[in-house]
Amino acid sequence: MKTFLNIGLVGCGMIADIYLQNLTSVFHNELQVRGVFDMNAQLMHSRAEKYGIGRCYESFEAMLADPEIDIVLNLCPPKTHYALNRQAIEAGKHVYCEKPLSVTYAEGAQLEALAREKGVYLGCSPDVPLGALIQTARSVVESGEIGTVIGASAHLVKQGVETWHPNPDFLYQPGAGPLLDMGPYYLTALLHMVGPFSSVSGMSAISFPTRKITSQPHYGETIQVRVPTYVNALLRFSSGAVATFTATFDVWKAKLPFLEVYGSKGSLSISDPNLFGGKIELAGTAGEWREVPLTFGYSDNNRGLGLADMAHGILTGGQSRVDAKYAVHILETMDAILESASTGTRVELKTCPDRPAAMTK
Repeated sequence: MKTFLNIGLVGCGMIADIYLQNLTSVFHNELQVRGVFDMNAQLMHSRAEKYGIGRCYESFEAMLADPEIDIVLNLCPPKTHYALNRQAIEAGKHVYCEKPLSVTYAEGAQLEALAREKGVYLGCSPDVPLGALIQTARSVVESGEIGTVIGASAHLVKQGVETWHPNPDFLYQPGAGPLLDMGPYYLTALLHMVGPFSSVSGMSAISFPTRKITSQPHYGETIQVRVPTYVNALLRFSSGAVATFTATFDVWKAKLPFLEVYGSKGSLSISDPNLFGGKIELAGTAGEWREVPLTFGYSDNNRGLGLADMAHGILTGGQSRVDAKYAVHILETMDAILESASTGTRVELKTCPDRPAAMTK
C-alpha cells in the first residue's frame, strides 16, 4: 500500500509559489512534488530550482505519460481548467484544481461525472474554509450558541486587481471577475457553516468597460472587461435561511463586514474568508460583541490543505472535504446568479450536496 502520492504541477504562476512552499514543507509526509510544467520555460525552471523539484516536463502530455504521477495539480488560468482537467482525468490521474473547477456549471458537472466514471478523485479549492477561521466559526454555529440560523451576509467590496496583480487581464475575462474568482471563498464558507443553497436571484453590472493597469510589468496597458464587476445576490439555503452577497472590484473604500451569520439567539461576525486565520466575534441577545478564540489548526497561509485532505482520502479510501460535488454546487450557484442577473428571474438550483465533514481539532 502506498504511503505517499506524487504530484505533477501544471501552471507555475503567482499562486504556485505558496503551494510549492507548503507542499515541500507542511504537507510533505503524504505528498511529494515530482515535477512541474508551464509553457513559460524560464518560470518553470525557476520554480523547480527554488523548491528542489527534480523534473521539468517538456509538455503537459509528457507529465500525464509519467506513470509515477498520481495527482495533477492544476494552477492554470480558469479558461484552461476544463480542457486540462478532462485530459488528466481521461489519463487516469487524480486531479486537484484551483477554483473555479471550470468556467461554467455544465462543464464542471461533466468533469465530476467523468471522474466518477473513471474512478479517480477530483478535488477543487478553495481549501481556506478547512482552516482555523471558518472551522471555528462552524463549530460555534453547530454548538447552538447563536440559535437557529435565519440569515447571513457576505461582502467582497474592493478595488480592482489591476492595481497590484502582475497579470490582471485574465481576472476580467470569462471564468473570473469578482464573483467567480473571489466568490468561492465566501460561498464555500457559507456552505460549511450553514449548508447548501437552493435558489438565487442576482443583479450585475460592468461599471467600467475598460481598466488601466497600474501594476508592473504591464503598467499603462488597457484591459477590456468582459465579465460583471459589480454583482449583488440574494440566496436561499436549503434550510430556509436567506443570505445576501455583494462581490465587486469597483469600490475604492468601504466599511462593510466580510461575513456574518445571524441566528435566533445571536450573531457571528467573521473576518476575511480568503484567509485561514483571522478574527471571530460573537454577540448574544445582550448585544455585546466578544471575540471567540480560534480552536482549530491551520491559521497560516496553508494553501494545499485541501490537496492534502484529498490525498489522505485516496490513500485510505475515505471521503474528501474538497470533493468536486462541492465545487460544482458553488459553480452552479454562481452561474445561476449571473443567469438571474441576465434574465431578471429567480433560479432554482439542481445540486444539493451534503455539507463537507468538519475538520478535527
